[in-house]
Amino acid sequence: MLYQRVLVALVGLPLIVGLLFRWPTGFAALLALALLGAAWEYRTLWPADARWPAAAWVVSIALPLLPRLGWLPGVSPLAGLLAATLLDLSVALALFERGHGQAPRDAAYAALGALMFGGLGGMLLALQDLPWGPWAVLWVLSTVWVADSAAYFAGRAWGRHRLAPRLSPKKTWEGLAAGVLAGSLYAGALFPAVAARLGFAPPPPLAAWGLGLVVAGLSPLGDLAESMFKRAARRKDSGHVLPGHGGLFDRLDSWLWAGALGYAWLHLFV
Repeated sequence: MLYQRVLVALVGLPLIVGLLFRWPTGFAALLALALLGAAWEYRTLWPADARWPAAAWVVSIALPLLPRLGWLPGVSPLAGLLAATLLDLSVALALFERGHGQAPRDAAYAALGALMFGGLGGMLLALQDLPWGPWAVLWVLSTVWVADSAAYFAGRAWGRHRLAPRLSPKKTWEGLAAGVLAGSLYAGALFPAVAARLGFAPPPPLAAWGLGLVVAGLSPLGDLAESMFKRAARRKDSGHVLPGHGGLFDRLDSWLWAGALGYAWLHLFV
């Protein structure tokens, strides 16, 4: 419900901002734990006959994340992701040899999970390593919040044309347009102007507007991707950790896309 969403935001936002600027290591650790929790929820959305060792699953998600946390010095996150892929394939070989005929399918689910939560999640963590530090994280995530809120309220008020009826019946093209507009204005003009007064050195205006357009326009695909898994599993939410939001995967789905898109945009074009 809306009031539960607002309550969670009122509690969560000060915690996130406080950790970002006062204890970045603590923020990274908390985010990594949230990613592992979301990955576990994703595991519950697999087909009912799926079989996968819990230890192998946790390790395959952690391998790409550990270098981002500085716990594997000198190891590239890409190397961690490749190691996770090899681990998943090795587990699939062992399961298939023991008679589990769906091991290749389960390996695909596992490898995709490692890519989403370890690879994309690692890029979300890596936003702190950009020249703007915690400002980059806050910039990207707050753009998602603004765009999501605008899309939600505009969709309820004026939504007529459904965006993806099978994946998310309540999402509309009108809501998406409002989210892109609001997110672009916020990321391109409002956030840089306000944050500059607090010590943030914004990039060139074209890069800032481009960031807003990319993040607001494409991060909803993360929500639709999670909806696909939930629809296939005949589930409404991935979990019940956050009142009004569902599970951790429900909350982090668009963050994963936004973090990767935001990191790539700022790293490559600024």
